[in-house]
Amino acid sequence: MGRIYLLRHGETEWNRQRRVMGSLPIALSDTGVQQARALAEALARRPLAAVYSSPLRRAMETAEILAAPHGLAPVPVPGFTELPFGEWEGKSWDELRLLRLYQDWRADPTSITLPGGGTIAQVQERAVAALERLRAAHPEQRLAVVSHAEVIKCLLCHYLGITLKFLPRLIIDNGTISTFSWGEDGVRVVRVNALPAAVAAQP
Repeated sequence: MGRIYLLRHGETEWNRQRRVMGSLPIALSDTGVQQARALAEALARRPLAAVYSSPLRRAMETAEILAAPHGLAPVPVPGFTELPFGEWEGKSWDELRLLRLYQDWRADPTSITLPGGGTIAQVQERAVAALERLRAAHPEQRLAVVSHAEVIKCLLCHYLGITLKFLPRLIIDNGTISTFSWGEDGVRVVRVNALPAAVAAQP
């Protein structure tokens, strides 16, 4: 049976400041590096066949720390890149909450194309396609993928069989692990938004 550990990157200063990063190349903060090390420790004894990552800086930095104990180099996969937030990038979430367009997006993210950005449906389509390619390449192996909150939520919605309208109800924190397994009966969601210590304690 194959298994994938889907990790959200460590914290950045922009996460702490509640600013929209989207496709911007923001580095990990000191806290984010510590979170990445905790992820690496949690998975150090798991036989990972490969580590894949969003190409964005914060994800790749996390993936490099994660991959080191396994003697691996992370492989960037564009399909796992965060939703491009367009004109919202660099703004604070508190500022955006005042906008009617943001309120509409939160109410139904499937109905909005972000100004200068993309749609959540586009993110789901490319993320699922990327994950399915990994499943085909590693049918009975364990993998790690470092990505972003909206991407992980999109994958959860797809494999749980729920509409993207419920995406705002999901929470994926920095430095957490969501786990999928797959076999002849398809993909199953094993764990969502787990802290590294909880994953490390499981077989």
